Amino acid sequence: VIWKKVNKSSPITIGEYVYDPDNRYSITREDPYMDSQMASIDSQRIGYENPRWNLQITNVDFQHAGTYECQISTKEDFARNVTLNII
Repeated sequence: VIWKKVNKSSPITIGEYVYDPDNRYSITREDPYMDSQMASIDSQRIGYENPRWNLQITNVDFQHAGTYECQISTKEDFARNVTLNII
């Protein structure tokens, strides 16, 4: 799973690793259907077990506004955009 800001070429996160120098980004994972002892980041299990990979931003400010893309690569690539508006 890769999170990136649409207008930037480099990823914010890949898997559970944060590559962006802004330390306010982090990944939280949750899966209501998966036992905590069975948790895995094995890419072959991502599609099957459907865990949620949430991009979390603490102390949000105006520079964080924009569209973020979550990319999942399995047999078929999948992407979903989320727009963060700061008022």
